[in-house]
Amino acid sequence: MAWNPSRWSWNSLNDQIQQIQTKGSVEEPWTCGNRKDLPIGSRVFLFKQGTKQRGIIGVGVTLSEPKKNPHYNSDLAAEGKAVNQVNVRWNLLAKEPIIPYDVPMCLFVITTRHLGIWF
Repeated sequence: MAWNPSRWSWNSLNDQIQQIQTKGSVEEPWTCGNRKDLPIGSRVFLFKQGTKQRGIIGVGVTLSEPKKNPHYNSDLAAEGKAVNQVNVRWNLLAKEPIIPYDVPMCLFVITTRHLGIWF
């Protein structure tokens, strides 16, 4: 999963981070690119794209299989564009990367296990 702040403003991110801190999770529909083979219960990681502070900012699990929905950009939706989307239960969201883009893969595995995330 990916999020690029220059393409979509996530206005509710701070509120959702707070909800995770108080309730343990938050549910949010999320686009999954061309993926159609993402079973319910799949572990997903959210990668923040762009030029600043790239890296993993979220960890969750899918609650639905991919389905076509209107595009999240209202202009593109008005043109009839659609995206593949799944419902995700995010157990961890952060404004800044919990694992920066430049961290080697071996440290990624160690860090996620330290956070109690097994995959």
